[in-house]
Amino acid sequence: MHRICELNFTLTMNKILYALITLFCISFFCQRSMAAGTGVVDDWQLLGRTETLASPYDLYFYKLLQVNSSADRYSSIIEVSVQADPNSFYVQGTYQIRVDKYSLNPDRFDGLEIRCTSGNANAATFYIYNNAVWIRSNYKWGNIYYRTEALFNGASPLNPTSPFGQTITAPTGYLYALTVGSIKYDFDNNTYRILPFADVNGNQFFYKDVSMIAGGKLGIAFNDQFSYDSKQQPHYGFQWTMDSWNASGPSYWLSSYGGMKFFTAGSLKMVLTGTGNVGIGTEDPKGYKLAVNGDAIFTRVKVKPFSNWPDYVFSREYRLPSLLEVEEFVKVNKHLPEMPSAAEVEKEGLDLGEMNKKLLQKVEELTLYLIDIKKELNELKQRNETLEKKIQESTRY
Repeated sequence: MHRICELNFTLTMNKILYALITLFCISFFCQRSMAAGTGVVDDWQLLGRTETLASPYDLYFYKLLQVNSSADRYSSIIEVSVQADPNSFYVQGTYQIRVDKYSLNPDRFDGLEIRCTSGNANAATFYIYNNAVWIRSNYKWGNIYYRTEALFNGASPLNPTSPFGQTITAPTGYLYALTVGSIKYDFDNNTYRILPFADVNGNQFFYKDVSMIAGGKLGIAFNDQFSYDSKQQPHYGFQWTMDSWNASGPSYWLSSYGGMKFFTAGSLKMVLTGTGNVGIGTEDPKGYKLAVNGDAIFTRVKVKPFSNWPDYVFSREYRLPSLLEVEEFVKVNKHLPEMPSAAEVEKEGLDLGEMNKKLLQKVEELTLYLIDIKKELNELKQRNETLEKKIQESTRY
């Protein structure tokens, strides 16, 4: 009886052991299957410190990803979290990296995407090669962590060599250094584009250098800007901001360094050159502050005062040409003295202010001629009256 009990106990233990081995094998092969298929396969692991332990506490560079074998196929999602100084919220950032590689491409990736998924989009710098990715924290006093989020068919692009090429020497020869934001890199066509992202201050960044800064500015390349009215304005952008010229509400500021062109219905209608000249109906103002190619209508035109207004015609020192002199000049030149000819007007146009001044000069000269003629007529009238009186007196006798 005792031996039967021992035998039954042994059989029971063997069944339990067999069951445990079976579960272990199933778990093991499931994990291997997940590694070759889909799903989360890794927990957070330490990549390394953000900086060295000794002064001057240089920042570390880590070779995180690489092409490990020419025959590898990558379809992976890797996460990286930069956890720098825990006393500062804005220095932390988490990134998701998608890596793709066709197995017949021996020495490069096919595609790479790096996105900041939370925290500060400026927490790290990624150095992108066609066959590797390096990372460096932009801040000190912490650690960098990584994990494999998914392997969707193939091997892992993680650098298998610890401590991941750790060095304080900056990488060289990279294709692109991503210092802030997110990027999509197409190695098949050797092109990339910056993806939209937001920073910790609420500023929005779109394609390449297009940005919207909290407070109302939209522009390109905000590091290229100028100061006006004690505020910063991008050379290539616009904003609504309070201007000292009007305290009732914000003013609209629009800037472009080289000038502006305005189109409607697919054709150019107006230009503003970089020198501040405006052309309407023409793209070449020819050095004029305003050039209009076409009809214009005004309710009022005011020309600012200028010197040498022709009141000098009424001065005693002014020499009024005789009408005979004017007659001779007109016979030869076919226009009045000091007035432009038809050919000159056709070629150069008219200066309205100058022409009004010349016309007034001629009106004033005509007035003087009329005054002289009036005087002569009065003298002739008096002489005529005197002669008539003498004739009448002579006929009485």
